[in-house]
Amino acid sequence: MRMLMRFSLPVKAGTRPLEMEPGETIQSILNDLKPEPPTHDWGGMRTGFIAFDMQDVSQIPAIAEPWFLAFNAVSRFIRP
Repeated sequence: MRMLMRFSLPVKAGTRPLEMEPGETIQSILNDLKPEPPTHDWGGMRTGFIAFDMQDVSQIPAIAEPWFLAFNAVSRFIRP
């Protein structure tokens, strides 16, 4: 099923990994999802929207967890 995931990163947490490893953390997460290109900025936080295919809702924890661990992110899944 087609899904849209919104993720928001606190500015400090979102900037630190990019400074340490330029985009490698995000690229690693996105490689598994094969999403359409993400966009940025929402409500003062570093935010992106990722559209991708998900086979089953049981995949949500595995998809969201890397964002929580790496960036202390907030995420929301939306089924278009």
